[in-house]
Amino acid sequence: MVQHLAKTNFIERCEQERLHLSGKVQSGNSLAVFDNDGVITDISTNFDPALLLHKDVFDAIANEARISTFTSLPNLHFVSSSEENNVNRRYFSLFQRGVFIEGALLKYSSTFVLEIYGEGDDIPSPSPKLPPDFDDYTDFVEQIRLLTHLDRIMVYRFTGNEDGEVVAESHIPDIGSYLNHRYPASDVPMIARRLYLLNPWRTIRDRDGEAASVISIDQKPPDLTYSDVRSVSPYHIEYMQAMGTCTSLSIPIAVDGRLWGLVSGHSKSYTHLTLSQLLKAKELSRSFNNKVLTDLHKRQFEALDSLGRLERRIRRDVLDERSLETILSESATEICGLVKSSALIATDGEVIFSHNFVDPIENVASLISIDNHLERPHVSEAIPKDFPLMLSNYVGLARVVFVFEGAVWNLILFRREEIEEITWGHRSENPSNTSTSPYPTSPSASFESYVELRHGHCRSFTRYDIRTLTTIARALSYGERSGSYAPL
Repeated sequence: MVQHLAKTNFIERCEQERLHLSGKVQSGNSLAVFDNDGVITDISTNFDPALLLHKDVFDAIANEARISTFTSLPNLHFVSSSEENNVNRRYFSLFQRGVFIEGALLKYSSTFVLEIYGEGDDIPSPSPKLPPDFDDYTDFVEQIRLLTHLDRIMVYRFTGNEDGEVVAESHIPDIGSYLNHRYPASDVPMIARRLYLLNPWRTIRDRDGEAASVISIDQKPPDLTYSDVRSVSPYHIEYMQAMGTCTSLSIPIAVDGRLWGLVSGHSKSYTHLTLSQLLKAKELSRSFNNKVLTDLHKRQFEALDSLGRLERRIRRDVLDERSLETILSESATEICGLVKSSALIATDGEVIFSHNFVDPIENVASLISIDNHLERPHVSEAIPKDFPLMLSNYVGLARVVFVFEGAVWNLILFRREEIEEITWGHRSENPSNTSTSPYPTSPSASFESYVELRHGHCRSFTRYDIRTLTTIARALSYGERSGSYAPL
């Protein structure tokens, strides 16, 4: 995997793609952009100029077509609206020449964007406020699949190291399962994740359709950050080809401003998604998002409540001038539990207090060789690599500095190895040079799964673990005028 990525520079190339400035729109979709005064500035070559009362796209630009022309058309119905991320979205259905045309009108900054999705079945009714009546993740993906008629719907959750893991799935018979399969972080580049957070959904309607160019007055591609019809990255087209997917749907699930995961849908053949289906799928996903938030915040509240009680007790013990040995002996089990660790030590370089620590005592000198005035806790999730001369029973550690009675102390918590069985959803050893494509193949060029038995790793230390350790250091330093710990 590492050699493969080094040869192709796949991740670097993906992250450098300016996806929002592609200058093209997907096949079967069209787009027109207007400035703050409603005058046209950009239009795709496949746009139906009759919607702006012009005979062709060049005539529309030359004669300064206006957005008001479109919004004044008879039989135009705005069926739903939303405002998120400083973008106002108004979804519409237009009965034109015997068919219903669906799309969206976006307003952000000093720009109007008119998106045409294609034909719909009828005027969609406003998306109902669907109750969260699904019992669990499996019930949720089943409802989304039945609604969209896609072949597969998954909940794709990002792990602590940004890999993706399929935690729920519903699919048609005889296409195989991706449930519990894991995929590398590079499969969803960070630039794409940022765009997911800014949009209600992302649809790729026809993988093999030819993208249409956008003509711009100033010869610069328009900013399509908030557009669902912008063209597809050539890297992602290869990814979909390797996966055997022709149509896809992705709906973001966000937690506290971060991308928790995606509701991801795929179809092996072209599948038309109507505006009504998209609005209802988004509403269901919003209910699911609320469920994820509620469950996560409940666990966080319980953990913070336990941490708060421990912090108050340690501060009280410090003010009562109890000895550090006594404070730690009464709190060590709880500290290890909160940080999910197996053992801890506290040392000033001479005196050592320990709890469940089974390494040779000479190891301590190596562990505290780092600068005592760390701004933040020092974390190692590979002790054999970071301390090669030390034979340890542990694989990971987190170390923080605190001040007690004027002396600088180290508090170090340890984690043992966790042998992890990971089912990867692709074959990483496929060489990239077997492809004749001008674009480098993604890490998931093959979706033949394999199982990796991962050794030498511990459970990753999370931001919450570091926050917990910093809080404990602050409590132990309580009453000191200055300490070497630093709050997050």
